[in-house]
Amino acid sequence: MTRSELVQTFANLREKWPQAWPGLNVVLDSALRRLGQDPEKASGPRSEAMRACAFEVARRIEAKAPALAKRRTEPAYHNRLHFADVLVALTFLLLQAREGRNSNHPAALRADTLSEAEWQTILTVVAHDWQHPGAINQFPTQIESVTVSKLLPVMKKMGVNRQDQEVVARLILKTDPRFVKTSHEAIQSRAFDVADEFCMTVMIQEADILASATAEMGPDLTQQLAQEWRPHSPQMAAQLLTPQGRLNFLKFGAMFSSAPSLSLGLDKMVNLQIKALTAGSF
Repeated sequence: MTRSELVQTFANLREKWPQAWPGLNVVLDSALRRLGQDPEKASGPRSEAMRACAFEVARRIEAKAPALAKRRTEPAYHNRLHFADVLVALTFLLLQAREGRNSNHPAALRADTLSEAEWQTILTVVAHDWQHPGAINQFPTQIESVTVSKLLPVMKKMGVNRQDQEVVARLILKTDPRFVKTSHEAIQSRAFDVADEFCMTVMIQEADILASATAEMGPDLTQQLAQEWRPHSPQMAAQLLTPQGRLNFLKFGAMFSSAPSLSLGLDKMVNLQIKALTAGSF
């Protein structure tokens, strides 16, 4: 598993978007299979409830999105392609975490079921921007809180354990970019463990911006985010599209410090772009 494989998977998604889009549920199915998980069932009632809930959320997203797209009101950046990007990124990070944990037991990489912590991360990324209107938070977790309020009754209906509901809700709230720096600082003295909520938070934050942090996908995604921001803040949208705007994102937003991301070389990927931009002196 390499960074180039990850970038190619992002590219594969874009070959289908939007005219031949297979549906978020198909992307979820593929991600689970790559993780060695049967997408039709999970082991144990807790995991099964989260599996069923993830597919239900994906179904609900896809049920409404085509009408939004037809009216051109589906967000330019926070759309189904973004959800898929984050799901793909998380899949690679989870596989890398397994590789680090099971380096002496390669067979463990082909596990036939996800752990409950892994299911928590999967459900989180499928739902994390469910209610995103393509706006900008005016106060902390403004948009993320709306998503949580929409997701909680669905999780309850699907039988998701109360503890899992609470973890997923907290993880979604922490996808507000203002929490990225402190989240990364919080894991500096901790051994990486997917089941550790602090580590889980960082890994999800990394997955959330991974496609945008690549040199291959970043420019187009920046254009899409600027398009989304323009009605709300033309000045911020214009700044995104400048070399300094890209540099600011790479320096302060594209943080990669988890063990899985470091083993994939994502920090080096970002540093190379920073050096190139700095050398160009705009």
